[in-house]
Amino acid sequence: MRIIVIDNDYPNEGNLYGDVFVHVRIKEYRHFHECLIVSLTATEDFVYEGVSVKACATTDKANNVIRAFKPDIILIHFALKDIIEDIIPMHKTRFIVWVHGYEALAWYRRLFNFNWKSYLPHNLFSIVKSSVSQLLSFAGLIRKSNKYGFIYFVFVSRWMQKMCEADTFSKVKNAVVIPNPINIELFKYSPKIVEKRKHILMIRPFSSKKYATDMATDAIMFLSRHAFFSELQFTIIGKGYYFNKHTDKLKTFKNIILRETFLTQQEIKKYHDYNGIFLCPTRQDAQGVSMCEAMSSGLVPVTSLSTAIPEFVQDGQSGFLTKNALEIADKIIYLYNNPEAFSKMSYSASDSIIKKCAIKSIVKQELQLIEQQIKVSA
Repeated sequence: MRIIVIDNDYPNEGNLYGDVFVHVRIKEYRHFHECLIVSLTATEDFVYEGVSVKACATTDKANNVIRAFKPDIILIHFALKDIIEDIIPMHKTRFIVWVHGYEALAWYRRLFNFNWKSYLPHNLFSIVKSSVSQLLSFAGLIRKSNKYGFIYFVFVSRWMQKMCEADTFSKVKNAVVIPNPINIELFKYSPKIVEKRKHILMIRPFSSKKYATDMATDAIMFLSRHAFFSELQFTIIGKGYYFNKHTDKLKTFKNIILRETFLTQQEIKKYHDYNGIFLCPTRQDAQGVSMCEAMSSGLVPVTSLSTAIPEFVQDGQSGFLTKNALEIADKIIYLYNNPEAFSKMSYSASDSIIKKCAIKSIVKQELQLIEQQIKVSA
């Protein structure tokens, strides 16, 4: 089969934190089918780990690339308005649309990320207008799917489907829930010695408040009041607008390593091996891929009772779901005081993610869906 994949944030050497969750599945698809990535935001063509990406400055150029490639099916990650209105109607083929988050959520679900001083009044109006326009376009895509059936949707969590349907005032008929795949061979489980419960890792983008890095650092400040705090070792890695703002108060502690950088997948795995707890609170996640990768490696996640996270973490068994910084600190204290519980949860975290998100299983489901959709159109 010949497959076109439209994704505007495909990773490359200068963009390690692009849509890695798309890249890992495409590398698997390529074992069976010919794949080409189309990006409307890339400034030049590139090849990343064997995957070819075509830079298309306009939707017209993208349409020409698609026609020349003659795909059997087109896969879309993040169906934005220009893709929905200027690309999909131009091709008589079947489409599968992956729904990951912001492209199908209303503006008011991201109020936590707003800087009200900056956004009021004109900028906020622009944001609301853009969001409404995107959702109207997405709702039209759903109607087209329901009526004609040549568009199929994949939601990465039940929460994502529920929110999308609520915010577009729609009911999606042609859809399935399949989480993003986790490379369990790279993020391989190895038993954690109990001493690793004292080693706490946080790898997060610091570009948005959705990642709750402020909540995480507040939790560390709560922990610093305890006598055993010096026994703990924290490694915090990330990059973005909020990095210095949220970590400045931690710079005086000798047991906290701060690294303002991005990491490759292989580098992330090395940090997984050294640590035992993954600190990853969140204000909004359709899955939490970096959390799932850490769980696969055997780290115990201390995360949030929020959005889709409970679909991937069973509280008290494969991790902890918390509501605020104080609860985060309390769960880390619990693991410090209960090494046997840490060991059991470490195994359970990995086992649960392997069962739910193992890459071979997820890719098999996706390829079966792709092949099924192509047969329908034949």
